[in-house]
Amino acid sequence: MYSIRRVYKTKPGKTREAALLLKEIADIYTEAAKRKKLKFSTMEELFRGLKKS
Repeated sequence: MYSIRRVYKTKPGKTREAALLLKEIADIYTEAAKRKKLKFSTMEELFRGLKKS
């Protein structure tokens, strides 16, 4: 089961760059003890997981 909290749209070819920026933001929040550790997945990773099950 997947829990999708937020979905972001990016320009073609910019998915990795956007994910890295979001990871940096999440790390800052985690270090400030504002949130638990976050996990990011691309849609490709999510669909790959669905095909396996």
